[in-house]
Amino acid sequence: MGSETTHSVRELLAALVRLAHEQADATALLHADAVLHRLDGERLEGRAEIVDAICTRGIDTSLRVLAERVDSVVVALEVRGIPGHLPFELRGRAREGVLVELWMDVVSAPDGARR
Repeated sequence: MGSETTHSVRELLAALVRLAHEQADATALLHADAVLHRLDGERLEGRAEIVDAICTRGIDTSLRVLAERVDSVVVALEVRGIPGHLPFELRGRAREGVLVELWMDVVSAPDGARR
C-alpha cells in the first residue's frame, strides 16, 4: 500500500491562496465539480472557472494569507496602487484530498473576525 498524504482543509486553502498569489496552476487542489461562493454572492461552478477567477485575476491584484485557522484562512486582497487590503475569510469543504466547496466571507476586525 503506497503512502498517501491527506491534507487538512486549512492546508488546501492556504495552498490555493499561495498558488493564486503566484498565478500558478491550482487545478490539482480542486474537484472537477467544485463550487465557489464569492463575496458578491455569485456562485462559480467547476474547477476551471474557479481557477480562472482566483488564480488569473490580473496583474493589479494579489492575494496573501493573513492568518490560518482550524478550518479556514483569512486572506488579504490587495490592489496595486491602493493602500490597505480587503480581508476575507476563505472556508472550504474537502473530499478525497481536494476542495469541493469554498465560501468567501467578509471580515472587518483587524484580527480577521467575521462580520
